[in-house]
Amino acid sequence: MKIKIVQIFVGLSILSITTIFGLKLFSLSGTNIDSGESIELMADFSSSDGIEVGSDVKIAGVKIGSVLRKFLTDNYKARITIEVASSIKIPNDSTLAIVSSGLLGGKYVEIKIGSEEEFMSNGQKFQSTQGSINIEELIGKFAFSK
Repeated sequence: MKIKIVQIFVGLSILSITTIFGLKLFSLSGTNIDSGESIELMADFSSSDGIEVGSDVKIAGVKIGSVLRKFLTDNYKARITIEVASSIKIPNDSTLAIVSSGLLGGKYVEIKIGSEEEFMSNGQKFQSTQGSINIEELIGKFAFSK
């Protein structure tokens, strides 16, 4: 009987530690910004491979937002709408690029900060973008070129 009580105690301890660890991990997986007000910004890309709704938006490797919408425009461009905290000031001449986390990693949206003193506001569109690079296409060109 005494052994069963010890086993139950150990089991409950492990379960509670695992639950606490899981909750802490879940809370850290969000953005690194305050949960206050946010703004939506748009950009058009010729190629948006690897980006989906919910993909990360980063500045200098720090997650500051996420992708809200992605659709095809009338002129066959991929329009992406991102959401970032309104407390983060993004200069008007900033560039939006789709970059890869690594050779086999996923892709995310990177904001390359400009130098203007005026900042983007809600609903504004990035003027300069850099679409995703298709690694398979590059390897195919390299392998089969003469």
